[in-house]
Amino acid sequence: LGVSYDELLATLYADFSIHQCQVTGRLSKPFYSDACLFEGPDPDMPVRGLAKYCSASSNLFDHTRSTCDLLAIGEATDRATGETLPVVFWRIEGVVNLPWHPTIKPYVGATIFRTDEQGLVAQATEFWSITAFDAFATTLFPEFGAPAARPAPELIREIEDEQAAGHAWALERIRDGDGGRAKGWGRASFT
Repeated sequence: LGVSYDELLATLYADFSIHQCQVTGRLSKPFYSDACLFEGPDPDMPVRGLAKYCSASSNLFDHTRSTCDLLAIGEATDRATGETLPVVFWRIEGVVNLPWHPTIKPYVGATIFRTDEQGLVAQATEFWSITAFDAFATTLFPEFGAPAARPAPELIREIEDEQAAGHAWALERIRDGDGGRAKGWGRASFT
């Protein structure tokens, strides 16, 4: 019994493309462990606990002026363990819920998911194309740091072209903003 891999992929698709989970905090809760560990470059991470994560992330962005674009869903290999895990590539653009309603420049990211013995998400680890400092500095200085991510349709087209050519889109493309944490991961193939 438990969640099948295909059910998990369908859930991740819905969470990112329909529920806009990265900007709304809305996750398909039955598919996540209550003790799920959420890790990433955000200074408020790591966060342990589904309810705690959903509460915090649901208030970060203005839901009416922010978007999370699903770029691709695939698999990544942990070079240390050889384990193959689901990975979601996404792009965020949005307005932060601070008194002056600043915009964070668009950036891309990837989230890798580990499951427990029931197939529930037990760990979600994010990687960003920009540093956390860069993301937050742009709320005051919009032109600061790395350039903004290209529009989602361009990125999706690039991924599809590379996939058609038999190439994989590497997590290393995200690495520049995450302090090198993505180095332990191989290339992603897409489902």
